[in-house]
Amino acid sequence: MTGAGCRRVLVIDDDELVAAMLVAHARSAGYEARSTSDPAQFFTIARQWRPCFVVVDLMMTGMDGLSVLQRLARERCRAAVVITSGAAPALLDSARTYAIESGLPYAGALPKPFRRGDVAAVLDSAIAEPRPQESSAEAFARQSYLGFQVALRKALQDDEIEVFLQPKVACEDGTVVGAEALARWNHPALGAVPPSTFVPYAERLGLAPRLTDLVMRRCLTWLSAAAVPTGFTVSINVSASELGDPRLRHRLMAACVAAQVSPSRVVLEVTETSTVDDAVGSLEALTRLGLEGFGLSVDDFGTGYSSVSQLARLPFSELKIDRSFVAGMSRSDRSVTVVRSMVQLADGLGLSSTAEGVETEGQWEALREMGCTHVQGFHLARPMPLEDFTRWVDTWNSGARAGARGDLAGA
Repeated sequence: MTGAGCRRVLVIDDDELVAAMLVAHARSAGYEARSTSDPAQFFTIARQWRPCFVVVDLMMTGMDGLSVLQRLARERCRAAVVITSGAAPALLDSARTYAIESGLPYAGALPKPFRRGDVAAVLDSAIAEPRPQESSAEAFARQSYLGFQVALRKALQDDEIEVFLQPKVACEDGTVVGAEALARWNHPALGAVPPSTFVPYAERLGLAPRLTDLVMRRCLTWLSAAAVPTGFTVSINVSASELGDPRLRHRLMAACVAAQVSPSRVVLEVTETSTVDDAVGSLEALTRLGLEGFGLSVDDFGTGYSSVSQLARLPFSELKIDRSFVAGMSRSDRSVTVVRSMVQLADGLGLSSTAEGVETEGQWEALREMGCTHVQGFHLARPMPLEDFTRWVDTWNSGARAGARGDLAGA
């Protein structure tokens, strides 16, 4: 995208009458607008004119809408996508998901037939929303692989990486029962470096064990001194590359012994896709970790390819429902059905269920009615430094018992 002031709209639709109508409606709402029915011309205009919106019809002859979205993603187009079609709502919803998961900024959908006010509403709503900008750290990582590698190694060596905790609460009564540990890097020159930028680099560079050890050590030190309930657990993410390392179990156990903290206070979160790469190795590693007493959680459930088979084979104690499904609950009855099915599946297998990305009271209430065990997300609290967490727990738990969940969500 080209910034909040950009009002250029490019339309591709093989129905010239519909395309002309979209252009007219956009112009009447104060936007510059152009259209074409030719895919080759569309991409040429997009590169040269740099629109802030592209309106893409899904059902076109020749190159269909999904193919257009695929190429836009491949060319790293930053224009916000508006999808239009006369197809069933479920197909529009699937196309929306496809656009978002392809990395395209998504502005909204225009089901056909539409009115002039619908076009203005979608465009104006997207203009009003803050648009994510590439951080200096992300730009540096993209432009200088070697420089970023050096900076990351130095950060791990000099303890520039901090550990934040995001609370996990009981869905039924709001009591804090645990937290997820999240690595945060505040570079002296680059500023805040997103985990989505530096964690994949750590894995590619073979630095994941050092990052895991740092997070584990900080959490155990905090747990050994913090005034939290005995059953309180801290969840730590373990990368796919570490699961096959036989030293992982010994490193984690040594850290627990040194801090005098039981492994039962630690939950290891493993992404669903990481267990697919080496099924036999994952089974052995997770079984050994479970025998030591660690809790085992399948993270981002529903985003991999072998979801149910993984739950049947591997000794997990918790299922974490990916935030994308929780976010979809407000937009799609299908998402509600999927989340309810996940909660029921976890319950049937004797696992606890934790919904990530809870951002509204309505989502929390819906999850509680479904029987979800725990919730986690910005509605409760954003991740916070270790030193702030104990105070927050005291404030929240006293308020939760008084029924003041919503009032304390921003504490």
